[in-house]
Amino acid sequence: MADLSIFTKHLGSLTDDELDEFLSRLEIEKSRRKQPEDIKGLTVKDGNIITCPHCGSVSIKKHDKRKGKQRYRCKDCGKVWTETSNTMLYHSKLTIEQWKKLIKGMIQHLTLSQIAEDIGISPSGVWYNRQKILDCMSSVFTEQDRFADIAEFDEYEVHMSFRGKRDPAFFVNTLGRMPRHHRSTAEKIEYLQKAGLWAGLQNNPAKLEQLLYGDSYVKGTKKDSVCILTGKDRSGNLLLEPTCLGSIEAKHVEQLLSDKVSSDIIMVTDGSNAYKCFAELRNIQHEQIPASEHSRGPFSLAHINAIHSKLSAYWPYNGQRLPATKYLDLNLLLFWWIEKNGHLTSPQQADELFNYIEKRLLCTSSYQSLQRRAMPLDTKGLIPQFV
Repeated sequence: MADLSIFTKHLGSLTDDELDEFLSRLEIEKSRRKQPEDIKGLTVKDGNIITCPHCGSVSIKKHDKRKGKQRYRCKDCGKVWTETSNTMLYHSKLTIEQWKKLIKGMIQHLTLSQIAEDIGISPSGVWYNRQKILDCMSSVFTEQDRFADIAEFDEYEVHMSFRGKRDPAFFVNTLGRMPRHHRSTAEKIEYLQKAGLWAGLQNNPAKLEQLLYGDSYVKGTKKDSVCILTGKDRSGNLLLEPTCLGSIEAKHVEQLLSDKVSSDIIMVTDGSNAYKCFAELRNIQHEQIPASEHSRGPFSLAHINAIHSKLSAYWPYNGQRLPATKYLDLNLLLFWWIEKNGHLTSPQQADELFNYIEKRLLCTSSYQSLQRRAMPLDTKGLIPQFV
């Protein structure tokens, strides 16, 4: 008999989420070892009992095969389905091999064009299926980690991105700037004329001058700066959430951290008053590291600075590979998942993520609904929530 102390001595150090996952894996392993007599009369594949996706009944039978896929019929509701019913693989034109290559490309952070060339579909097709995967991940990983022991928090800034937005009136009238493309003055005038905006701007010389000769992007301006609240503790728990435009406020910290920290943690931050107010309200020990110092005693922001360095490498070239801001939360979730599964190799991560898609993930979002999703942050009224 195996020495159970090897497994039990570390149970006390597990978080609630880790303990739930451990128990879930035990149940899966237990179900795989069931003897045939324990599941007599049930339809089983790979040690798992197959249930009807429509009514949940276990009273089913094999029906027939279509295009090489086994179909099943429920004896209770009479409906027929395949193993991919209610998953993203159902009615998908991509083969399983193409899905795996797409996921591998996502994990390796390849461009849409690179993935499209590898799996043989259009970049727009890659974009849509990529968004479906990320959207489905968000329905499974509805919450990121909670924090224990010493937890570091800070903000990471990226500029606002409207990648894919092609409405000139939105940039000129709503944002008050030109789209971020390198254009000469003559090309800017031509752009405004073709968009039908030139005549109206003649009545506003100051705005026209800013559009033609001013900077289209000034880092740190309220409309162009997106704040991502990041947190990491000594146990490896991680949080990456787009929060607001401009500077973070106490209400944002309260909204994102109120159910993720306990009163016995030590909160390590920079000198922002937003964290100070939150810590005082919650009676949390708060250690602030001034900008002029790297550490204060045993406390520093080294762990969170390492995450920021990884984010900078993830979106290189001055942010040219940033996703549109309305999809920023989904892309941060992928980054979070990759970080949490850093003990796996890239192929292993791809297999793990494919298993979610193949067996667990559902996606009812259409192309239009993915395009029209709301901004996942507080826009402070500076821009519309839907763009």
